[in-house]
Amino acid sequence: MDSIIPASWKTWMLLSIAAWGLWGFLGKIALERIGWGPAFALLALSDLLFLLAIKPQSFLLQFNGNYLIGTAMAVAGTLGGIFFYKALETGPATVVIPGTALYIVIAAVLALIFLGEALTWNRVMGLAFGVAAIYLLSRG
Repeated sequence: MDSIIPASWKTWMLLSIAAWGLWGFLGKIALERIGWGPAFALLALSDLLFLLAIKPQSFLLQFNGNYLIGTAMAVAGTLGGIFFYKALETGPATVVIPGTALYIVIAAVLALIFLGEALTWNRVMGLAFGVAAIYLLSRG
């Protein structure tokens, strides 16, 4: 993975934010359709799938229907974790840890657009304050 993407902690942090945002969004759909048990199991299995994918004798489990959403959620969550640790490995914890928490903005925007969730003043302000907090933490 190091040869595919430049080894900057900022790059890893941004990739982590994007992957975890997708994970949160897909998680909402998967939980509604298959429940927390299968969704959690798919998250745990994604680590194994990534490991098996890099071995020549690997195999992929095949799911269909609504389980594909759960699988996509699991993959996004695992990628977020990998990107987070890569960012944390060389970047300052005081910036990387709160910085990656911006995934909530991506999940919230996706839920607003694709799930039709209500856009309230409190939600807008909460997201704005979250972004402001991360900005302030990263500056000092």
